[in-house]
Amino acid sequence: MGRRVATVGTFLLVVAIAVGEARQTTDASAKQLAEKTIVANEHALYDAVAKADKASFESLVVPDGAWTTSAGFVPMGMLGDTLGAFHLTKWHLENLGRVVWLDDNSAMVLYASMIDGRIGDYTLPPTSLASTVWIRRDGKWRAIHHQETELKR
Repeated sequence: MGRRVATVGTFLLVVAIAVGEARQTTDASAKQLAEKTIVANEHALYDAVAKADKASFESLVVPDGAWTTSAGFVPMGMLGDTLGAFHLTKWHLENLGRVVWLDDNSAMVLYASMIDGRIGDYTLPPTSLASTVWIRRDGKWRAIHHQETELKR
């Protein structure tokens, strides 16, 4: 009887380890997929700004989120109405893909942005360090905070 209990106990331990490893693999796969989505969304966000595509922009942001500028914080909901002021002739996101997880439903992506363009009469800095905080709401990743800091040489 003791041997049977030991065998059953060993079997249950092996099953528990296998389930735990499967869960870790699934969690890692889900995070990798989320990171790919977040990076793709970051590109789509810039594309929406460059094309003044309000519908696409609004589908990617939380309206009460903030876009940080040198002049202050702009609610993302208001920014969608002013996309026509952006004139990006060229833009590139360098080293995009560094995702820092804040919790299971929020992550921050870090990168450098290289931009040739302006907002109204203001010439945008050619190189900035940027970050965007993305949160998952209703199963969709949306930007809640974006900032860029000019990189001076």
